[in-house]
Amino acid sequence: MKKLLFLLFFSHNVVAYNRIVCITLPKSGTHMLTKCVSLIHKYCEDKSKIKPLGYTHLRSNMEVKFLSIMRDPRDRLVSFAYERKFQKRDGDLRKMSVEQILTGLIKDYGGFIDRNIVRNTGWSQFHSLRDLYDDYTTRFREMDIYITTFEKLVGPQGRSGDVKNEQIEEILRIAQHLEIDLSWQTAGRISNELFGGTGTFCAGKIGGWKKEFTQEHRELIKKDIGQLLIDWGYEDDFDW
Repeated sequence: MKKLLFLLFFSHNVVAYNRIVCITLPKSGTHMLTKCVSLIHKYCEDKSKIKPLGYTHLRSNMEVKFLSIMRDPRDRLVSFAYERKFQKRDGDLRKMSVEQILTGLIKDYGGFIDRNIVRNTGWSQFHSLRDLYDDYTTRFREMDIYITTFEKLVGPQGRSGDVKNEQIEEILRIAQHLEIDLSWQTAGRISNELFGGTGTFCAGKIGGWKKEFTQEHRELIKKDIGQLLIDWGYEDDFDW
C-alpha cells in the first residue's frame, strides 16, 4: 500500500480473524469508522468471540478483515482544508485562505500536498483527484473489503432527515462483515455514541462544501471528477 493509505491495526481478535484493518483516505471518516468498530467490540453480545491482543505487524499468514469508508470528495476536501489550516496549522497554509487551499488541492492535489504539507511521501504522483480515486478504488477490486460511507454512518447529527434507521442498518452491515452478531438494540446503542468525540473531529456535517465552493471550484471539480460523483450517487447530473 502507498504511504497515503492510513492503516490501523486493531488490538483485538474478532471471530477467527487476527486483525481488522481500516484503509482510508484522510478526512473520509477514519476515526468514525474505527470508533464504530471499537464500540462493536465493546458491546458485542458474545464476548467469547473476541480475545484482546497486543499490536503486531501484518504477516502474510494472518487472516484479516478489511474495512474502508468513502465520503463525498467535495466535503472531504473542505474538511481537509480546515483541519490543515486551523488544527494542524501548517506553516505555509496559515497564510492562505480556505478558498486558496481548496483551489490548490483541486488543481494539483498531490503536488499541493507535497509542496505545502508533507514532502516526499508519494502524494505528488496524483496530479488530480481522478488520479487519486482511480488508484484508491483499483486497489479494492480484488480485496474482500466492506466499504461504508460517511453519509450512511454519520446519522442524524450530521445529516438531515429521518436517517437513524439507515445508520443502525449500516452498523449491522459492518458487524456482519466482521462476522459478529449484533442485535438492533445494541447497534442502536452504538449509533447513539458514534458522533464526534475524536481528535480530528471538526463539524461532521454533510454538504458543507456548498458554502465553501466558489463557482471556479465547482467547474474544476465537474471537469475532473464530475462523472465519478454521478457514479457514486452524490449527483444525478452535472447541473449543480
